Amino acid sequence: MPTVSADAPFALLARDARRIGVRLDAATIALCERYADLLIERNTTTNLTAITTPLDIARKHFLDSLTALAARKWTGRERLVDVGSGAGFPGLALRLAIPGLRVTLVESVGKKTRFLEEVTSALVPRRRDRVSAAVPSRWWRRDRVEGTPSRRARRRPQGLRLDWRGDRHDQVYVGSRTWRHATRAITRCHTQDTADAAALSACRGRGEASAVVIVPSIDVRARRLAHGSSATVSERARELVAAGARELHLVDLDGAEIGIFTNLEVLAEAARASGVPCRLAGGLWRVEDARDATLRGFAGVLFSSAVLGDDDLLREIARLGDGAIVEIEAKDGFLAPRGGDANLVAIATGRGALASARAALMAGIRALYLIDLGGEGRLSGPPLALVDSIRAVVGTRMALHAGGGVRQLADVRALALRGVASVVIGRAFREGLFSVAEAQEAART
Repeated sequence: MPTVSADAPFALLARDARRIGVRLDAATIALCERYADLLIERNTTTNLTAITTPLDIARKHFLDSLTALAARKWTGRERLVDVGSGAGFPGLALRLAIPGLRVTLVESVGKKTRFLEEVTSALVPRRRDRVSAAVPSRWWRRDRVEGTPSRRARRRPQGLRLDWRGDRHDQVYVGSRTWRHATRAITRCHTQDTADAAALSACRGRGEASAVVIVPSIDVRARRLAHGSSATVSERARELVAAGARELHLVDLDGAEIGIFTNLEVLAEAARASGVPCRLAGGLWRVEDARDATLRGFAGVLFSSAVLGDDDLLREIARLGDGAIVEIEAKDGFLAPRGGDANLVAIATGRGALASARAALMAGIRALYLIDLGGEGRLSGPPLALVDSIRAVVGTRMALHAGGGVRQLADVRALALRGVASVVIGRAFREGLFSVAEAQEAART
């Protein structure tokens, strides 16, 4: 039986996979390492991926692919189609993790198709009745597909045909483009909308938004409002409450940026002055700091996504109860913590957002705060895709809060329809794009 070095990147993959409920034995890890070696070698002559180091391949290709296993219950006998498979992710990675799957890798680029054939032959056991590539094609039938983890549109590329390679549960089918006439578009599989269905499951009814709390955000740096206002922090808090706010999101920017919480007393004073529940955010990661914040009157604490680098710490945070919210600070689908212990930041950075959400769920965390750093502070739209994908992983077992990028009332409605517990809004309120009352009304309609 193959053994795995304790300090190897794929030993870390095995550990991180366990965090999302996926167990990879030594033989599977060895296959993943072989896959990575073939990918790195072929990538020198064929543009397969921009991710080229073993550690990044383990985290950003394999672990990200395996998060699909947390999105639904698997029997191990499903048929999967990965459309636009590229270098084989997520389809082939899922096949290595669950040998009983029947996977179709569909790729229109000839060089990539040849790589898929090569890596499939090297990794997937051959059977006596394995059929050669010369077998006549059969069109993809919708009723033969049970799950489709593709990241691309669900239309068959023009002139696509599939070369079927046997009909056993441990075979992998590789699709390639041929110069045939155009074919009709493929109808979506019913599993296409898994994320949307899961998002709506937290609502009262189909298309009916659940109760959503609108939470104005106040950013503080050097004991003053961070955006140039002459008002005090407490005055701003009372102003927002007078406008209708029922909860506030108070952020210590110095804590997030330099790790020194110089604004804690100012924020605690504002929380007391507001008369409404207030959350404290700003790169917190220590449980004792959270307990201190509770004693100072904060109703809840947001922990930096750096804490997702330590399972034991996550379980300790979970014991704090409903007031403990863990941030998923994501950029391009991977964690990018903005505060917290430097060692935890280094461990958590680059981990898949979906895998991290699953790990938090398994640790007992009850709520997540989702933010896409690509849109924060720039009014570029809320993190709808992130909410959908996280909801597909955790279902209704965790409360989801969202913030960053909200620019119009339609954004509030979109988040409400996805069943979020609250929407945090900062810049749009500061710039007067709409009022607190208007946002609350949008969340109800």
